[in-house]
Amino acid sequence: MTDDGERTVEREAESDAGVDRARSRSVDEAAESFLDLEAQLRGTSGATVRGRAVDVEKVPAGDVPAGYPVEIATAEALALRLVVDAADEREVVVYFAWDDGEADDRLGRLLALHDIPQHRFADLHGESVLLENEDGYYLPYVPAEGVRGSAAGVYGVAAGLAVNLLAILLVAVGLGSLLSSLGVVVGLLAVNVLLMPIATYLDGWYLRTQTDWGQGPAFWALLAMVPGVNILTALLYLNSRRNATPLVD
Repeated sequence: MTDDGERTVEREAESDAGVDRARSRSVDEAAESFLDLEAQLRGTSGATVRGRAVDVEKVPAGDVPAGYPVEIATAEALALRLVVDAADEREVVVYFAWDDGEADDRLGRLLALHDIPQHRFADLHGESVLLENEDGYYLPYVPAEGVRGSAAGVYGVAAGLAVNLLAILLVAVGLGSLLSSLGVVVGLLAVNVLLMPIATYLDGWYLRTQTDWGQGPAFWALLAMVPGVNILTALLYLNSRRNATPLVD
């Protein structure tokens, strides 16, 4: 074989090798793109996202994935489809038990958060729903209890904290005698024994049933009854409240 022929064969071999490498890279990139998409869809366990409800339908319970974290013991299920990424219209589907036209408790509590009667569940269309990742599936974050408490409770907590801080300030600047009258003493007792515990309890239940705050209202209310200590606990409580994510946008 001539030198020219050998060089031609070598170039062809190099060309074939280049094609194989390009094809291999293409396959690897495609596989990585699928893995990336799966990771996005699966998410990180415990992570939360918001989804916008776009469709709902009744489906046979057999259509629910075998690994779905919530057991569907009824013959039918309600499938709620949500868009979780507006940029690429990425969707997830969540399921609820559905028995002879009756929604399960989870769906009932979700509807209550949005002030929607159970017989009008289609009104969820367009609503924002907080979703939490569990075992690779996004589930609606639904509180274990129905809506309770009052958002106005936080004002009572803040007012009680302000009164106690003012009392400490007066003592610190030598004006503690202003707190010695019977009326002031009774007022301070009322703030610490009644106002702060009751306000904390009401606000705690509001947080427990309308945000992802999963702590105990009674526990914080009990701490709010201890004068002096309740200044620190009120600050800690308000900080935890600030970090709570509302279930309804």
